[in-house]
Amino acid sequence: MNVLQLIASSSFLTVNMAIAKQVGNDAAILLAELASSQVYFENNGMLTDGMFFETVELIEDRTNLTKYQQAKAVKVLEESGILQTKLKGIPAKRYFFVNGEKILGLVDHKKSKNLTTGGQKTSPQEVKKLDRNNKRISIKENNKRINNTVVNDSALSDPVKDKVMDFLAYREEIKKPYKSERSIKSFVNQVEKQEQLHGSIAVIECIDKSMSNGWQGVFWDKIQTTTNKLDMIDQWAENKKRGSNEESYIT
Repeated sequence: MNVLQLIASSSFLTVNMAIAKQVGNDAAILLAELASSQVYFENNGMLTDGMFFETVELIEDRTNLTKYQQAKAVKVLEESGILQTKLKGIPAKRYFFVNGEKILGLVDHKKSKNLTTGGQKTSPQEVKKLDRNNKRISIKENNKRINNTVVNDSALSDPVKDKVMDFLAYREEIKKPYKSERSIKSFVNQVEKQEQLHGSIAVIECIDKSMSNGWQGVFWDKIQTTTNKLDMIDQWAENKKRGSNEESYIT
C-alpha cells in the first residue's frame, strides 16, 4: 500500500494523528492535501521531474488554510525533511515533492510496517480497503487541478488567467463543467487567440458579459473588434497633445 495514499485527502480532510502530534495540525492538514495531489499527478503521469505544482489559492480552497498558515506549515514540513519545494519556470511557480520515506518515520510502526513508499503493486484487497477508508478524488476536484495546471501553463496575461479561472468555476456552478483536459485546453487556446487579436480588457469584458447573461459559452462575436480600450485612450491622449501643440504653434 502506498504511504501517500494512506494519508491523502479527497472530498474530506484526512489527518494522521501520529503526524499531527509531531508537526502540528496545520502542517498535517497541508501534508494530507499535498500527498493527495502527488498521488493524483503521479497516477496520471503529470509529475515534472518528480514534482508537482499547486497554487496557494487552490490549497486554501481545499484545506481552509490561509496563505500565512500555509507558509508556516511548509516551513515545518521542510525542516522535518518531509517536504521539498522548488521554484521553476518564468514566472516562477512553486513545485512540491512529498518524501514518503520521511513520513514512515512519523507514523506508528504497526501501521507503517506493511506500507511502501510507492512503486509496488497494490493487491485487490488493499485497494478495496483503501476505497472504503479514503474516497477517490472526485471529478470536481480533478477538474480544479486540471484547470489550474492548464491555465497557469498558458501564455495568457495574469488578469485574463484570473478571469478564465472565474469562468471555469462559473461553468462548475451551472453544472456544465468542461469534461476533459483537451476541452479545457481548446477553450484556453481560443482565449489566447482572442487576447492576441483584441487585447486583455476586451477579452475580460466579453467573458464577464457571458457570465452575467448566464450563457454556457463565450460568444467571441460579441467582443469589441475595434482597438483595445487602453490603446484608444492612449491614442486620444496623443491626438489631444498633438492638437494642443499645433494650436500653440499657430499662436
